[in-house]
Order: sequence, then structure tokens, then C-alpha cells
Amino acid sequence: MTEFVRMRLLLGICLALGLLCAQGSISAQPSSGLPGVVKAIWIDSEADILSLDTVAEVEALVDKIAETGFNTVILDTKNMMGNLFYKSKITPLPTVWKGKPYPQDFDLLETVVTAAQKHHMPVFAGLNLFSEGSGPVHHEGRVGLAYDNPDWQAVGYETVCSMKDSAGHSYALGAINERAAKGISVFNGADGRRSVIPGKGVAAVNDGVSGKSAGRWVSAETTGAVELIFEWNAPVKINIAKILFVRGYPVRNIELLNGNSARMASCKDNACLSLSWDVLENNLDETTQVIVRMSNNSSAPTPVRVDEIQLYEATGKNVALDARVKSTANVTGRGTGLFVAYDANGKRTDVTKENSVAPAGMPIPTNGFIAVGEDKAAIDILSALNADEVMALTTATVMLPEGKWTNNLLTYVNPANPEVQQRQLDIIDEALSNYDIAGVILDRGRYDNFKVDFSDLSRRRFEKDMNVQVKNWPADIYVPADALANTEIQQGPLYKKWIAWRASVICDFMKKAKKQISQKHHSKLFGDYVGGWYGEYWASGVNWGTDGYDATKDYEWATPEWNKQGYAQILDFLIPGVYYSQVLKTDGERDKPDDTIEGGIELVNKVTNFSTRVIPGLYVPNLTSDQDWERAVRLCIEKTSGVMIFSQTSLDATARWEATHRGLEAVPILLE
Repeated sequence: MTEFVRMRLLLGICLALGLLCAQGSISAQPSSGLPGVVKAIWIDSEADILSLDTVAEVEALVDKIAETGFNTVILDTKNMMGNLFYKSKITPLPTVWKGKPYPQDFDLLETVVTAAQKHHMPVFAGLNLFSEGSGPVHHEGRVGLAYDNPDWQAVGYETVCSMKDSAGHSYALGAINERAAKGISVFNGADGRRSVIPGKGVAAVNDGVSGKSAGRWVSAETTGAVELIFEWNAPVKINIAKILFVRGYPVRNIELLNGNSARMASCKDNACLSLSWDVLENNLDETTQVIVRMSNNSSAPTPVRVDEIQLYEATGKNVALDARVKSTANVTGRGTGLFVAYDANGKRTDVTKENSVAPAGMPIPTNGFIAVGEDKAAIDILSALNADEVMALTTATVMLPEGKWTNNLLTYVNPANPEVQQRQLDIIDEALSNYDIAGVILDRGRYDNFKVDFSDLSRRRFEKDMNVQVKNWPADIYVPADALANTEIQQGPLYKKWIAWRASVICDFMKKAKKQISQKHHSKLFGDYVGGWYGEYWASGVNWGTDGYDATKDYEWATPEWNKQGYAQILDFLIPGVYYSQVLKTDGERDKPDDTIEGGIELVNKVTNFSTRVIPGLYVPNLTSDQDWERAVRLCIEKTSGVMIFSQTSLDATARWEATHRGLEAVPILLE
């Protein structure tokens, strides 16, 4: 019997008996702990808190949860802004939410626990760790503990590109060589683009990353088919069509038609995150028009989203970039911007409203650039500049705390800061001490992204922990990408040590939390909620695999030092989000099996090596049909220790409660 089969059999026995399988041994769980097959729901306190501020509202929701077939409740007890929704001595309740007062005498955690006990369901406190405030694009604005303690804030390291006038006044850029949703976009041709093509009412046509895209496009809400129509002055002969979708929003039915409405290629009910067709040989006739007809097959009105459309001739030329594009649907688009061209000397050479720009686009001046005002504020800025003003594009490398960022939803703190860590440990202890909950589940136990944390504190800890001296800080870690020069990140000599060190910070905290819970609350359970895309999650500073998994065999960025930072084996359970739009590997692309729910589960099992219970997390909007949603829920239960569904608000929005009920009726497959 192979080791894999042996462990799979052991896992199946554990599931059948309702026991915990951890580190290859079996230990009974307390009656207040996890059920043998976990059917959990995460109650979101970010989107729906004002509809959960009375006992009656909470009881109605918990009753519905139980009736649907769930047996475990996870309450978003410390939300992603750092708010606590119980009576705490550490942090007061929020006083206002979305402009409305929040009741100061209401204890949401206690109310959920009481309601769940009537149904014999354990309750876990979900705790967002290292996000401790909201950012400027959040509906609450810049609020949270991160702002009360600015020295706690994570520090980002990146290049900042801007447009400057001759007096040194700087103008922030919303995007470079692609269209921003608002602000000023600039195009300097570093990506090979020769002109900037107007949207003509179609959202962001020809504004994709690195000039490869025929448009990041979003339709108005619709239940039917919509079309994007590509037109050329001279005939083209399409050989290959590629379509990339916005992650989590695949288009279900797609047809590619030529100008005579003859079908060139099609895809029904199995679209994935990207799709590539070899156009049928008998449809390679020259044409001046190609129609991409799309339908999301949703019974509820929803937008159709496309990230990129690429249409290649046999020569390899992407002729989609040369096309005029129009749509049969209303779009949430632009077409009302202001195009301003500047030559190599920074002198203005052209000013044209977007709806007056020729279909072929405004040519980018040699060694110059085009600035596009995307909204009224940006248009006003560009219009107010003197005609003879000399403008330039500049790049600066900066280190900036997150509280001073201008486009972030959340504000993270530094996980390496001892005061930050102690606050999280105190909250864990307070919740477990004062409430009859089964345990805690940590969320956002990570760095915000790869460009943080470059604070002085982190530098000192890095040098001490890794026994190195950083001679050129922070270039010895890496040199950031430069969008204006179209250059990628350049690794420094300490790049991989930095990756491993950040993971050690998270791993050490997890061990501290586990030790505290084991010593003070030995009957309580400890879980972690992570992104299941292990091969990308290193950028967040997290190795949620087991320390026995050798990542160096599969990933270029991994090192033996990274391997040591795995912590799955200390957890009572792990919730990896398998947030994919395809259920089975056979539904998705052959070369990307991990980008499916089935493949994602197999990846999790590989890197955790069955060292803890795995309860995959599903996000309702990722699946576009009730049938696929039910399949996904069933698959998780059949293949693992259960399923966690995020969240009640998503089930409401998609009307998926009944489909969820059917899926939760599944039972584990003990041994295939």
C-alpha cells in the first residue's frame, strides 16, 4: 500500500468516526468541536452587519443556516477593518457603519452563539489578523487602529510614476499603458503600442496590459447574449483566437463569427479563465469583421466581463489591436475622456475629446506620450494646464506606510511588530475566555502583498533572524518594476532569503497562537483560512503547507529555509479558499489543472500531506450556475473533511440557498 493510499484510508476512517486526523495520529475531539464532516458557513460582518444588529435578525439567519444543512457557524468576529463585534475590553464596538449608528448594547458574538446552541451547532470566531483599518476607497474611509498607531502600519516599497510640470508640480497617474477607471492614464509606447484607440462607449477597448489586449470590457447587466464586433478597413485572416476572462467571472457560452455570420469557433458551458481556439480551417477566409458573441447563462441579470480578446493571423500579429470595436449592449464604459499628446520635449501637440478621436486612434509621439483624462476631475486638471507648459513623466522609488496610500481598500499593519502580534494574541485569548465558542479561525494572517514590509523594524529583524547584513537597502532584496520603462522586478542577492524570512514571521506567530490556545484553552480548536493558490501565496509571506513538504521540487522561488516555515501540522484544521470557476479538472484548461476546485483540493492535499483536516472554502459568485455550485459543494464534502461557504450575503445575492441544501446532502467518499 502506497503512503498516499495509506493516508487517504486513515483520513476516511477519521471522517467516518468523526475524529481528527493530525500528523498521522487520531485523537478524539471535544463534543463542542468540529463535526466529523464539516458543513460550515462564514457569516460576513462587513457587507451585512446592519441587518444583524438585533436578536430577531440573528435568530432568523441561524435558523435558515440550520435548515439549509449547515452544522458549523463561523462569525466574522474581527472584521477586515479591525472592528470587534463583541463586548471587548481591548477595542470598542464601531459607533457608526455606513453612516448609521451601530447599537452599543448589542453583542453579536454572544447572540450568534446562543442562537446556534439551539441547533447544536458549534460557533467559531473568525478573526482578521493583520488588516487593522480601512483605506481611502473603502466606504468608511481612513479609519481603524492602524491610524491610531501609525508606527504599526506596513511599509510599502515600489516605484511611483507621475506626470510633472516645469514648476515641479506632480500629478498622480491612475494607470500606465492601460486605461484607469479614473484619474489620469498615460501611454508612452514602452509596451510596443503605437497609438491609443478610443473606447467609443465600449469600456476600455484596446487598453489592456502590455498592449496585448483588445479590451478589458464589462457589459451592463443582462440575461441574454451580447456581442463585441471587431471591424478592419482591410481584410484579415484569423488563425487563432484567445479570450481571457476576469478571474471568477467566466463567460459560459461563446461563439466566434465572421462577417458572413459563419461560425469560426465556439465554446459551450465549459469556459474557463482563459480560452484558446484554433479557428476552423474552412473558416479562414479573409474577413473585415469578427463577432464575439457571449452569454453568461445566468437567470439573474449580471454583467458579462472579458479581460482580453486576442485575434491572431498566421504571422503572429494580434490584429485585434488594429480593429474598431463596437458592442450590441450598453456598457459600463468610457468614451468621454480627454486625449492630450505631448512630444519628446514635453510640448503639447494635440488635445482631442475621446469621442472625436479617429477609430485608428491617436498616435503616440516618438519618445513622447499621451495623457488621458478618465473622469471629470482628471479632465479638469489636463484642461487647466497651459498650452505651452512642458510636461514630463518621472519615476521615483519610494517607501510609504499604507496609511498614506491612495488607492487601497484596507490598511495592513506589520506582522513582524511585537505590539501588533500581542494585540492579536490578546483578542484570541479574550474571545476564547469569555464566550462559549469551539475555537478561532484566523484570516488575513499574512502580509498585504509582496511590496510590504520594508520598515526599519523589519530590516533589523531580517538581518538578525537570517544572520545577514543588508549593504544596499532595499535593492539587495529587489529593484521594483518600472511601468514607464516596461521593466520587470529585478531580484537582489537576498531576494529568496527575504521570501523565507517573511514566511518565518507568519509561521512563528501561528506557533505562538497555537501554544497560547493549547496552554490556556486546551479544549478549543485552532484553524486558519488562507488562499488555496499555494504557488502564488508566497507573495503574501505564507507557507501554509506542512514543514515536511519540499516546495523546491515544484517552485523556483522556494528554498530549504522556506520549507521549514510550513505550519499546517500545528493546525487543527485548514480552510483553503479554492476560488475557481471550474469544478473538475476536465472542465478547465489541460495545462492548468490546479485552477479548478478539484485540482485545487489535490494541490492542498499534496502540500499539507494530510497533516491536518482540510475544509475547502467556496465563494458563491465564482460558479455561474446552480448546477455547478451544487457539484462544487458535493465535491468538497466527498473529497475532504467538509466545506466552508462564504458567505450568507453571497447566498442571498445569488439565491443559492436551495442549491446549497442539495449539495450539503453529500457524504464523504472514504476510499476511491
